[in-house]
Amino acid sequence: MQENEKVDFNQKLEEVLATEDYYQLLAELLGNYRVEYKEVIQKLASAHNSGKLDILKFLNSPHFLDGNISHIRQYLGVIGLIEAPTKAVFETSQRILSKGEYCNIPISEFLDENKSRITDAVEMLADSPTKWEFFLRSTLISQSKISLEESFQFAIELTAHSNQKIQTEAILALGYLKYSSDNDLLEKALDHIHSLLEKKHSSELTKSCLQTINEICKKNFSFAKGATKSIILCLLDESTLLLEEVSQIIWLDKEHLPAEWEEHFLRFFDKFSITDWQKVHVVDYALATLLNRERSAEVIALLEQKLVVNNNVNLEITNFHDISKAIWESEYIDHEQLFTRWFYSGNHCLCQAASDIISEHENSPSKVSKIEETQDYFYIARKAVGWLFIKPKLATFYVLSVLENCDESDIDKISNLLFYPLIMNTPHTVEEVIKEHAAKLDKRKKKAQALVKVLKKSNAYHDVINKASLNKELHPSTRSREAMGRKRLVEHEAMMKEVHKTSFLASLFGNNKKVILYGNKSVYKQYIGNGESKRQVMPLSKISHSTEVPIFFSIDPVGLNRLINIFRYER
Repeated sequence: MQENEKVDFNQKLEEVLATEDYYQLLAELLGNYRVEYKEVIQKLASAHNSGKLDILKFLNSPHFLDGNISHIRQYLGVIGLIEAPTKAVFETSQRILSKGEYCNIPISEFLDENKSRITDAVEMLADSPTKWEFFLRSTLISQSKISLEESFQFAIELTAHSNQKIQTEAILALGYLKYSSDNDLLEKALDHIHSLLEKKHSSELTKSCLQTINEICKKNFSFAKGATKSIILCLLDESTLLLEEVSQIIWLDKEHLPAEWEEHFLRFFDKFSITDWQKVHVVDYALATLLNRERSAEVIALLEQKLVVNNNVNLEITNFHDISKAIWESEYIDHEQLFTRWFYSGNHCLCQAASDIISEHENSPSKVSKIEETQDYFYIARKAVGWLFIKPKLATFYVLSVLENCDESDIDKISNLLFYPLIMNTPHTVEEVIKEHAAKLDKRKKKAQALVKVLKKSNAYHDVINKASLNKELHPSTRSREAMGRKRLVEHEAMMKEVHKTSFLASLFGNNKKVILYGNKSVYKQYIGNGESKRQVMPLSKISHSTEVPIFFSIDPVGLNRLINIFRYER
């Protein structure tokens, strides 16, 4: 914020507070200073503590509570800086929270280590824990700063409360109390949590127990092994709520994750389908974390198992962005060996997963890995062509890498895959790759000779196709092309009208037609300090993208589709 803006705000704040009923004016003023909210909070707290402003009255006023508080809720941080009775602050915070909007109210900052405020808060909580349940955890944590024993005992008592929300908050508080180095209380907390888990409990309570166990073991790692028995009890709950919590622990606390827990967490993931994993997006981060650790082989085995039994035909492994990235980049995974194994399996889901990940890395093509049965390289090459056909460059690279490993007796039939279906459909893309590769080979080797043969065969074939394309009888007449163009225009306009009816953007911008002007430059006015405008011209650059469409999509689409499906689904 510039200096003149600071002066402007300070001056306006003084003017607003000088009025008799400043609530509406103050709400409007805060709405205009949303960017520099931290400095504004300091100013508001200073005005309150000096007696110029009663911030609690403002927050309780209809101008704040009855309006839309979303645009000024970022100023609620002022509560942590003011001098005010504890009960008044709690009551005001309760009213704001009753609005149902998410608000970050810094009760911990308000209580801090202020003994009188903490004492008041504890007494209020003891008298009516249900009323002040939202502030339970903050109050207990603040109390532990001045009296850990009392706070610990109070939390233990509240874990037996009849209200589940209070139970949950008390359990969570046990994990975040300021224990310092008091290991006796940490051990007592773990024992108490274990006793709770041995009884009948809800998913919400199990989740809070798991979170608390993790927090306590982070404070003292030596308890992790003994806490494994409690972890096992937690994992008996097969809810997606607990799946999310386990994933959060693996992802966010990977540096503190005990090795004893990893095996149990993997077994827990096995209880869910891959569709369930997709619903809980944090699973992606968690499994990617484990893929970058020494248990990567176990995670890959689990992933393969889930892909094989998956019933969701629309599922793509690349929807798990972090898992896909980890498979490609992890030092613990040889992704070329993995993709070869997946293609070799012939399983539809595994082949699809391999092709999806390979297709995302067009600038660093994958290669085949060596296998024991060299006669099966032809099978793997057919699989790669079938699944990577829509990415002809990647498919070509893969087949060329197969030629590096196969027996000489298989070179001809594998190189023929480069001719059909690859080079016959996308000659420009495939020829470029083959020529670059052939230039690096020893011309006396059979592989180099096979590639030269493929290129000659391609040239002869496309010469025939080009000559045939000059035959006028094969082209529709001008009249027929115009009729087809009009037909497509009418169909396109009808389609656009239907789409427009249900378009979300159309509901935002109305039904008026928009006209887009085309040109090679953009001209606009820029206003300078003296009130005058200056004409500015910005040249526009050209952006283009082209894709080579397979020729057989027009010549023989049924035959091409049949061939690709044979390559994909043969076992």
